Amino acid sequence: MSKDLAATTLQELLPPVIAADPGMAAAAAALQPELDDLAAALPALELYSRIDELPEPILRLLAWENRVDGVEWALALTLEDKRNLVKNSFELNTRRGTRWAIERVFELLRMRAEIVEWWEEGAAPFTFRIAILDVGGRGIQESELGLIDQLVETYKPLTRHITGINLELGTSVNCRAAAVPTLIAELDVRAIIPVEGEMVTEAGFMAAAGPTMTGQLDALPMASEITFGVTFAVGMAPQTTRTITIGE
Repeated sequence: MSKDLAATTLQELLPPVIAADPGMAAAAAALQPELDDLAAALPALELYSRIDELPEPILRLLAWENRVDGVEWALALTLEDKRNLVKNSFELNTRRGTRWAIERVFELLRMRAEIVEWWEEGAAPFTFRIAILDVGGRGIQESELGLIDQLVETYKPLTRHITGINLELGTSVNCRAAAVPTLIAELDVRAIIPVEGEMVTEAGFMAAAGPTMTGQLDALPMASEITFGVTFAVGMAPQTTRTITIGE
């Protein structure tokens, strides 16, 4: 049956020839506490496999070791930003001095770098300009403007010269909008029952006819028609607008 090495004592590892010697057994037992302490400390030495658990002071040492402890570290606002820098430090250093490296380091800091090189717009040879966009909502302080310039200088190709840096900041807000649809209809209906002061239309609406529109049905011209305009307001108290026109 196999046994975990961390759970194995020194005395168990002694050769049978000396394991029975009382002096050797005592020496092994005396050393065992020191060996246990070393075994307990071993996981702490596995830094990169535990990088998501490491505190900031340890991350800072790893950043120094991997050359991302300068302006990049100063622009990293959160512990997660700093952790991402250390995680990607190998690739950043391998490709430092390229357009990709500039774009990538800004991405790790929750910004976006949009680069336009000289050959893309017919500018002076070996120049480029860059626009920095705050896409992560981190904000850019006035004190960081000089750091951004240093960051570009740190990661740009040595043969390229920057002509300008534009900062484009944006913000997002949550807003609510409501719409009230309105339906307007016009109905042409013919009066069929004249009543004192009002008429009932075929559509079932009660329409004011005015004082001159009294008497029998034959009192109205046969060609007379009523134009009935109705406005419906959706989402609020119903409102009705009526316009009655009688003519030949």
